[in-house]
Amino acid sequence: MRNMRAQTAILHDCSVQVFAGFMSKQLSWKDTLDSNPVPKIGAVGREKLAEKDGITSPVQLIGQYLILHGDEDEFVEYLMECGLRKQEITADNGALAAIREKVSVFCTP
Repeated sequence: MRNMRAQTAILHDCSVQVFAGFMSKQLSWKDTLDSNPVPKIGAVGREKLAEKDGITSPVQLIGQYLILHGDEDEFVEYLMECGLRKQEITADNGALAAIREKVSVFCTP
């Protein structure tokens, strides 16, 4: 049980670090989802996004969010249709929160 709690704490710390890294890094056309990972979208999720819609970069993913006019329900549905899990998308430090915060400097709800 203690080992499981320790693993959970490590995973939480890693996802917090990914979130902070994503937020602090300037978007670039050259970045991929590998070089500038969006929180809670791992290798399998990145593969699914590429297969479904050819999304391979954070800029493209943010573009999809903007195409949907920032409608969070539609964005969650879109990502789930791509095969991503809802809990990874909607977590406090997940993909939706990161994208929402990233665009908040130039686009308000």
